[in-house]
Amino acid sequence: MTILPIAGLVLALDQWSKAWVVRNIPLNQVWVPIPAIGRFFWFKHVTNTGAAFGIFPDSRPFLLAVSVVVIVAIIAYSRYFPATRWLASLSLALQLGGALGNFLDRLLVGRVVDFLDVPYWPTFNVADSSLVVGTLLLALLVLTEKEIVPAQELVDA
Repeated sequence: MTILPIAGLVLALDQWSKAWVVRNIPLNQVWVPIPAIGRFFWFKHVTNTGAAFGIFPDSRPFLLAVSVVVIVAIIAYSRYFPATRWLASLSLALQLGGALGNFLDRLLVGRVVDFLDVPYWPTFNVADSSLVVGTLLLALLVLTEKEIVPAQELVDA
């Protein structure tokens, strides 16, 4: 399974949703689309010049460099996965799409647009969600793997 179509879909959804938020919700303002769940979920337009949870604020060059390394590593590593390992490929595709989404924000705008908000958690976006889901899926696969696939088998595939 090639990871590029799914990564591209994640990237497109991420960039579209961020553009929609920028056009429709003023910075630092909240929109509650469904009042019945307004205590549990809302949209809040904020920006972040750092990484997850706001760590490393105003570290654009460092974060861009880390993103490039991660993106290249995911693409390189995914090439060695056999087609039968589609769930592992899916996890890498989700991570790649998320990494590309936040990388583009940092590269083009200098900060990441966040807008999904729930109580007691930092505001996040589609790219962040994709990165987390992809990472958790990969961790779950590694933890439940009955037999560790030798690295050489991945290279030979």
